[in-house]
Amino acid sequence: MKTPLFSSAINLKLEPELHQTLAAAARNGHTTLSEFARRTLRARIGSRSGPHEGGDTPGPFSPGAAMRPAA
Repeated sequence: MKTPLFSSAINLKLEPELHQTLAAAARNGHTTLSEFARRTLRARIGSRSGPHEGGDTPGPFSPGAAMRPAA
């Protein structure tokens, strides 16, 4: 059985100013708002999940491994 591309949807309610800022950043990156948010969240989580105590292995996942190429 194949794993679905997206395991679940997340519905975010954003303030209008935040939505406009994210949409502008996505346009500047030539991508959709949802893709921009996905990449940003993955990078943020990846930066917070660095090497664990006593080892050089990365945290739960590496953000670069699952990044889709930019459009």
